[in-house]
Amino acid sequence: MEKYFREYTREITPSRAIRIIKYIQSASFDNRDYCLYARGDTFKSRQEIQLLETKLPIEIKTIESTKKGVWKVIPIPSPKYFVIKINKFDVLEDFYKSINDISIMTFCIFDKSIESNFLRRMAREKQATYIEPMYQDSSYFAYGIDTDDQESESGFREFVSYGINAPRELIGFL
Repeated sequence: MEKYFREYTREITPSRAIRIIKYIQSASFDNRDYCLYARGDTFKSRQEIQLLETKLPIEIKTIESTKKGVWKVIPIPSPKYFVIKINKFDVLEDFYKSINDISIMTFCIFDKSIESNFLRRMAREKQATYIEPMYQDSSYFAYGIDTDDQESESGFREFVSYGINAPRELIGFL
């Protein structure tokens, strides 16, 4: 079976993460038919995340605690799972810097025609790196950053996945 997407992961430095986010933010491609979402886990509070909606052109779709079972009543810090639509590509770096707090997040860019399916699946699969719904769009692009990677020396790891028809302007950094 032929693979219609490509993926890789590798250790990176914090400065590379910022460089790639700036690259994606300024990529010159016609993004009118694309959605941009951020999904992941952060230790920012629900209130801090909601405050971002007043400062940036974003729409919060989901914020949930990742605590399960008995852990819900134990007062220890736990990350919040989020799905957020970013309405303007040019605020990507500001968004990342605002929400990055020992987090793992994936920026997802895909055709608007699959947005409702994407949101349905994100409501069921609450994993910061889950991107399977995007595979139905051969032009999707995903860039993930883990800022608390236990296996890497720098503590940062990137995850890149893209469809075979992803805009060349988005994947030019590869």
